[in-house]
Amino acid sequence: MSTTCTICHTLNTTQNPCKDCRTLTHTNLTWLTTNLNDIETYRINRAYGGHKSGNGGARRSEAPTPLHETIYDLLYLDRDGNILETLNTWAICLNQPPAPRGCLARQAQLLRDNPRLWESSASPIYAGEINRLTKRLRSTIAIMDETRIRVGNCLNPDCAQPVYAAPDAKEARCPHCNNTWTTAMLRRATSQQLLSSNEEGKPGELPAMLGQFGIDINANTIRTWAYRGEIQQTTDMAGEPTGRYRLADVYNRHLKTHK
Repeated sequence: MSTTCTICHTLNTTQNPCKDCRTLTHTNLTWLTTNLNDIETYRINRAYGGHKSGNGGARRSEAPTPLHETIYDLLYLDRDGNILETLNTWAICLNQPPAPRGCLARQAQLLRDNPRLWESSASPIYAGEINRLTKRLRSTIAIMDETRIRVGNCLNPDCAQPVYAAPDAKEARCPHCNNTWTTAMLRRATSQQLLSSNEEGKPGELPAMLGQFGIDINANTIRTWAYRGEIQQTTDMAGEPTGRYRLADVYNRHLKTHK
């Protein structure tokens, strides 16, 4: 007996939702399982200036940006549908207990792995809503991630891979070893690394070398410092100037302006 998929409205399917929509829902529940812990405990805390304190509490000292507000609403508040309400209502239909804030990843996992997921007549409705909300959430996260800059190298000596974060991030997680560091620690280590660097470059090359660390210096500024004698060219074996400058010297001069 054929039916119509209530999610994508495909006609003459053998099941509701259709196979493609079930696959999409499984993919989205898997993405939520993988990412919601990070979104709830890291991105939301950063958005509202939250931090862990001795009593386990958090404070809200900074106004959220529009993107952070969008994420918060999508997770908890949006009256047109939010992830907390949708996951929990779907779970209740399947005799699963609701989950509090901070535990949504586990709820998504339980739904994904429930062998009776599609036996409830309400499942197509909530699956369609989860697919819609997940698409919006992933799109918002992607926009935020476009502004990520390198804040340093992972402090785990067995890793030491580049770590990236948004410019206003308080913490950053290494995607290679999954350790989380404060951006202040990473920037201090980066500063020490740059000050001890033996790398050299021409004025036109140095901005890109520093830019990968989120340090914005243009070539004309470097040429001005050189003209004033505030940084010196390196020399070759014969003592002749090379037209190049030490990265450490340029960064050190930068620090005098941006303490």
